[in-house]
Amino acid sequence: MLEQLFPKYHQRYVASPFCDQLELFAQWLTDTGYRHDLAQDHVRRLRQVLELAGEPLAQMVNGVDLDRVFAVAPGGASFAATRRAFARCLADQGRWRPETDVRPHAQEIGRAHV
Repeated sequence: MLEQLFPKYHQRYVASPFCDQLELFAQWLTDTGYRHDLAQDHVRRLRQVLELAGEPLAQMVNGVDLDRVFAVAPGGASFAATRRAFARCLADQGRWRPETDVRPHAQEIGRAHV
């Protein structure tokens, strides 16, 4: 999928230590119906963020993990959109770990709604 999204520059993405993540995201974006140019932009930004952060993602990821990785991003709406899309991708792949509710009485509230 990376070669289809980036016909001239796919080697940059294939050579990335995060190639598997980029390929997974590229495939998900395409399968989900993102336009070619938007998929390119999201994959490009994800590559930039992952390489700046320089650490592999765990098998299971939550919002705190993505916040830490995306903290190196320049900011702005574009990177926020990529973070949201990547979170949806991870959730669809079964790799999203819900965050623990640390509010006081969270367990009691949760039991009351069951």
